[in-house]
Amino acid sequence: MCFRVARSKHLPLYPANLDLYGWPVLVVGGGEVAWRKAEMLLECGAKVTMVAPELSPRPPAMKVKSAKVLRRRFRLSDLKSMRMVFAATDDAELNRRIAEEGCKRGLLVNVASPPWAGNFQVPATVRRGPLCIAFSTGGASCALARSLRQLFERHIGAEWGQLAELLESRRPTVLAQVTNPAVRRKLLQALGSAAWARRVKQLGPEAAAREMDACIASSANGAAEGKIRGGLRSHRAAFGGERKR
Repeated sequence: MCFRVARSKHLPLYPANLDLYGWPVLVVGGGEVAWRKAEMLLECGAKVTMVAPELSPRPPAMKVKSAKVLRRRFRLSDLKSMRMVFAATDDAELNRRIAEEGCKRGLLVNVASPPWAGNFQVPATVRRGPLCIAFSTGGASCALARSLRQLFERHIGAEWGQLAELLESRRPTVLAQVTNPAVRRKLLQALGSAAWARRVKQLGPEAAAREMDACIASSANGAAEGKIRGGLRSHRAAFGGERKR
């Protein structure tokens, strides 16, 4: 039996982000759930094989092109050379069998139903560029995780992903030019604030990038003198000045 079944309900699941580039991944099932999982895996660079005797028509919005499709029933030999498997059929007993055999082989196994039969679960997510916000209830309620995702989708706009891209591109400059550790730490914290997301939304990413570059340059000059000045002061001014005490 899969070791995941014996996990105490009082133990939390460990959150993690996986780099699946080049991983061979098996998706067993041919319905909408299987297509959706295959699409997400391909977006992450996995090498996906789908196995199902029948496949439902691919949803029009999905762009699954490079998955290898085997139109037949699942075989134990399908697990060979795989690193991860998704049991996404509408047959709970088959899903449990796939999970048990996958766990025996040390594979990462996700089961659509029942979710506890596998050894990892996929959270509901909101993606904005490189930014990914995940919601998990530990298998307690998919509906609740979906509701949380929908709530955040309404409030987390594209500007947050654009800010993440700006921060990623500017981080090497900050590390290279702002040599004072205290200044660098405070600058990175300031640039990652919600105020900058609002700035990106107001100005657009290009104008916000120029303002961010000026803030970094000013902080670098201040760091050279061993003082926390310029950049952070300019940052506060850009968002309406310092609060009065």
